[in-house]
Amino acid sequence: MEKLLRNTLFSETKRPLRQFLKQLCLKLPKESSVYMVGGLVRDILLNITEGKDIDLMVDLCSAEDIINILIALKKSNYLQSFQKVGKSFPVFKIKIYQFDEDIDLALARTEVSTGPGHTDFEIDAERISARQDGERRDFTVNALFIKFFTSDKHILDFELIDYFNGLEDLKNRKIRAVGDSLLRMKEDPLRILRAYRFCNQKNFTIDRRLFEVIRNNASKLLPSISFDRVQAEVIKTVQANPRKAIQDYLECDILNICFPELSCFFPQQTPNFFPTNKLKSDKQAFPLLLCPWLELKAFKVTFEEFKVLEKRLKHFHIPYAKEIKAILSGLIRLGNRYKTNYPDALQEKILTSHCGEEIFWLYTQFQRRFQFPPFSDLLNLPEKIDGRTIIQWGIKAESCFEDVVMRVRQFQIDGISDIAELRNKILMELSLSGDCV
Repeated sequence: MEKLLRNTLFSETKRPLRQFLKQLCLKLPKESSVYMVGGLVRDILLNITEGKDIDLMVDLCSAEDIINILIALKKSNYLQSFQKVGKSFPVFKIKIYQFDEDIDLALARTEVSTGPGHTDFEIDAERISARQDGERRDFTVNALFIKFFTSDKHILDFELIDYFNGLEDLKNRKIRAVGDSLLRMKEDPLRILRAYRFCNQKNFTIDRRLFEVIRNNASKLLPSISFDRVQAEVIKTVQANPRKAIQDYLECDILNICFPELSCFFPQQTPNFFPTNKLKSDKQAFPLLLCPWLELKAFKVTFEEFKVLEKRLKHFHIPYAKEIKAILSGLIRLGNRYKTNYPDALQEKILTSHCGEEIFWLYTQFQRRFQFPPFSDLLNLPEKIDGRTIIQWGIKAESCFEDVVMRVRQFQIDGISDIAELRNKILMELSLSGDCV
């Protein structure tokens, strides 16, 4: 583990960061230290190399001390720039020469909840210890610190600090709250959804005590969270592992608690036909969740039902609400395309629409499950005849006009390329039916 940390933290690409950390250590008050904190420490130990912002923390220090030190480091060219942000407590956005990654530097702090919201806290960031800072964090695996220090020879080194047995939980892939599970969840109920996200993104399991707290208190705590925060966590969780995410949510009725007006659209049992691999896009998450509803409706959904769905999605701030409706509608039309006179033209139109990629993915995912017909091989397609040409043929742009366009396209795909032949065929059909002429 030490080797892994050293290879990561002391690689050549981290040299500018090491130089900055060394100078920061030398200038800090004797009782203070600088730490790397947050999810980056956890992911380094898990050997996850995906990009993540670097979060640093200084303990037992004041904001005035930090500002003076950063000014001195900037004058000495160890620091390109810094900017103080944050109203409740100071955080410094730091830019280091020849180093592209974003760096945040914060003071260790304590938080005392004063209400149900995630912003209802009294914060103290004056000369707080690292352990005190760790006590306000959510889960033990997120409360691991890498402490930096300099030797007598001014050589930068580090040690891993584990106050709450987070290393053991990391080894066992367990999500356990720091301290009192109920208190941690009450402080910020979004932690309930974060626990499920970690489980699905990183293959963790929830500690039994924490699970009981969630099961007994989710219905009381989750409604206090804003819709935006809820939907962001749910989408990330479902995107990571759809089948397991739904299974986890069903155990504690999470979806119904978070989105009560959408409960009739969600799966009522774990859909074993859902994929277990990560979704390519977050735009696939909610259309996937709603496919069991389509199946329950036997793929016969009215326009009014779709409007109700779209309205409720918007109410809960679900992104792409209009697109979700279009994706599901397109899936139904694609699955029933052979009930029309122009199956290939309809297939082409749907798959080349702005939601075509998502519709294609859903179709292939459930083709066998829903007994959808196979795709036609549409290769070397002829150039489309546009609506203006059809109007020049004497066909009125009325309610049946789209149907006419689709018929023309189907004739083209079937091999009729002569324009005069196409015109005569369409006009003959329309004269017999009395439409749009």
